[in-house]
Amino acid sequence: MKVYDYYIAPAEYDQAAKNGVSRELVNHRVRGLGWDKERAITKPPQKRFDHRKWLDIAANNGISKKLYFKRVYRGWSHQDAATKPIMTTKEIVKKLNNHRYTVYDPEDIKEAALNGIAYETFRQRVKICGWTVQEAKTRPIYTPTERASKGASAVRRKYGDIFALVYQRTPKLK
Repeated sequence: MKVYDYYIAPAEYDQAAKNGVSRELVNHRVRGLGWDKERAITKPPQKRFDHRKWLDIAANNGISKKLYFKRVYRGWSHQDAATKPIMTTKEIVKKLNNHRYTVYDPEDIKEAALNGIAYETFRQRVKICGWTVQEAKTRPIYTPTERASKGASAVRRKYGDIFALVYQRTPKLK
């Protein structure tokens, strides 16, 4: 931009006023933002949303100004942002279905304990392994020998006889 481009003639201010652009906005666009005069004069200003009505409704519903604007920024409609009540911590936890707050029937926990199953084992069977509550409280826990046997058979199924490589044995054909 050349120096004389910063000068705005009175006729240009009049043209801007006809287009709905104020003198201050024309000055800001040309001198502050570096727009060319033609664009600064002809482009209408952006319409701003008046939030005062919804802020009053939000205040009546116990919703702070900060929360209202945060909700609008996150994509909520103005009506929902101003009228939906604030959730308590318990409601949030219930909505999220947080696993730490899952409550099991005390009878199920007692039955699991009678079958030798600790509470943490019962909880992990249901939440992590996806077992039903009935299965988690009744299926017995494997002994160390049973666990070793099942683990060894799983390794043999997946990798074959791993000791054949160590002791140079050839597997028996069936």
